[in-house]
Amino acid sequence: MMYAQTSARRARQVSGDVFVLAWVVAWCYVATVVHRLVSALAEPARALASSGTEFNQTIRDTGDKLGSIPWAGADLQGAINQLGGLGSQAASTGTAAAATIEQLAFVLAFVVAAAPALGLAIPWINLRLRFIRRAAAARRFIDADSDLDLFALRALAHQPMPKLARISDDPTGAWRRGDPEITRALAELELFDAGLVPPPRQSSPQARRPHRE
Repeated sequence: MMYAQTSARRARQVSGDVFVLAWVVAWCYVATVVHRLVSALAEPARALASSGTEFNQTIRDTGDKLGSIPWAGADLQGAINQLGGLGSQAASTGTAAAATIEQLAFVLAFVVAAAPALGLAIPWINLRLRFIRRAAAARRFIDADSDLDLFALRALAHQPMPKLARISDDPTGAWRRGDPEITRALAELELFDAGLVPPPRQSSPQARRPHRE
């Protein structure tokens, strides 16, 4: 069971799920903006790498043309080809710088999104999973009025004293005597905390209802 059977708690759970989802999506969008802005810093490095590659190509083309000159062509081609090292160095430097900036953009985007998004999402998911487990376990025992005795006992052990006092001046004694109305009121108090509703009444007497805040 993903959501509570009681309308008020179910509304809070749905609202919480929507808010957490919107929070995570918003920070993912912020992360994409950060990644795009930081990645833009790599454009000069990419331009340097592209210029270095184009320079190398120009040097090779020029060397090939000079190499066709009779007698001095080979010497000229060798001399011009030595300049190609400058282009290779520029291309290598630009490529490395662009890769570093891209890595930095990814890390910054992840940090910007992960801290606030996971900081809220993980506690909320744990809270929701805890409710699902508790509600699923409780539903296994709710079939009829006779099953309420267990939840009445849990209410005596877990519920705050002021809430118990609103049900009866002596809730423990009433539970021991098997008072059906007090037992049901105690069980309803515990089931309400679990987001569940009690089974239909099997008898007509009206039970005292716990005050629900």
